[in-house]
Amino acid sequence: MSKPHLFLLHSALSSSSAFDNLLPLLQGHFQLHLFNFQGHGGSPIPAEGITIDLLVDQLEQEIAMRANDGLPIYALGHSLGGYVALCLALKPEQPLAGIITFGTKFGWNPESAKQEVVQLQPEILLEKAPAFAEDLQQRHAPTPWQALIKAIGNLMLNLGSHPPLNENTLADTRIPCLIIRGEKDRIAGAEETAQATGWIPGAQSITLPETPHQLERLNPELLANAILTWKKF
Repeated sequence: MSKPHLFLLHSALSSSSAFDNLLPLLQGHFQLHLFNFQGHGGSPIPAEGITIDLLVDQLEQEIAMRANDGLPIYALGHSLGGYVALCLALKPEQPLAGIITFGTKFGWNPESAKQEVVQLQPEILLEKAPAFAEDLQQRHAPTPWQALIKAIGNLMLNLGSHPPLNENTLADTRIPCLIIRGEKDRIAGAEETAQATGWIPGAQSITLPETPHQLERLNPELLANAILTWKKF
């Protein structure tokens, strides 16, 4: 039997390499597709900035180019990647057969957005998280990481002002969704995740024990098992 497609969507300020530890556990089950969102992984920041609509359009284009054999298409999105996949699912002619999110933050409002942006000041990162700043520089070169942080900060502020995923829009989701959260995730809160799961018709949720937000720090077997035991493929 031919394998379904699975597009792996990285989080903000990350890149497709974040999935490296997960790939060997999934490659026997799916046709895997990786790419970097615009502005990430060395790709330039668009002149108009980075917006949810732009990332949704990019995902739609990647799917059209890579998955045209008629087999089912799924998306696995980490954090912002999951948000992008769910926004694509709201389109009338969307191509997805199902979505899995991990660590996706749903509770966007002006205050929560400002709290996230405050932590993304280059001078603060250089002082308090120099290893993270160094990783950003290496991961996204030649794109200046400071410029990428500013672009993502603007995206977050826009999400806070006009979040496209809410009770009304998520209620229109018509494909299976699995919402995964790590028990120790400090970005995607338990309450907001449970609330959003309840808004999506038929959505299932899983909490991975002792699991943080960062893909590179989790046990990849826990996430792979949650994905592969989901009875939607």
